[in-house]
Amino acid sequence: MSVASRLAELRKKKLQSKEDNRKDLAKDFQNQRRKSLKLKELEKTAEKDEGYDEDTEKKKDPRLNNLSYTLEECEEWDEKKNLREQAKKRSSGNDYSVLAEQVYNKEVSRIEVDREDYAKQKAHGAAKKGTYRSDNYLVQKPSTAKVNALASGIIETSKKRADALRKKQEAATKNDDSSFINEKNKQFNMKINREYK
Repeated sequence: MSVASRLAELRKKKLQSKEDNRKDLAKDFQNQRRKSLKLKELEKTAEKDEGYDEDTEKKKDPRLNNLSYTLEECEEWDEKKNLREQAKKRSSGNDYSVLAEQVYNKEVSRIEVDREDYAKQKAHGAAKKGTYRSDNYLVQKPSTAKVNALASGIIETSKKRADALRKKQEAATKNDDSSFINEKNKQFNMKINREYK
């Protein structure tokens, strides 16, 4: 046998083995795919048999739950989240005017408007036909219930502030071991500590 004929025979074997390997690989791939499909079907039937509930799975995995939201709902959520972060940034400093404005806006939003009472007062004012030169043109008297509610709200907030200040002072005196010359010095040092914390 010559070298050239032997080389040609080896090349044929090489091509044949490549083709056989390719066929075996395709066969293996098909078998694996069939097995995985059968396995998925078995899992589905097992889940149905066990009483699988998609809602409970969503509760377990929040990522699955997020898939049920629409694009609009996601955008609304992102907007609310951004507003919360901005409010947190605004209130994080020591700008008390901003804090006071936020508290005021919060309290004003809690006030309930009595539309019937407003309509009665408006009709009563129109019946008097007062002009801007008359004495009672801009007289507006709130109801005693509203005045009492406002007064009780102010008293309640002042009590809360006093309690918080008292607790803060008690905690500061318990934790503070240094001696003070007098009460004014103590208050001054507490003020400095508040400013630079």
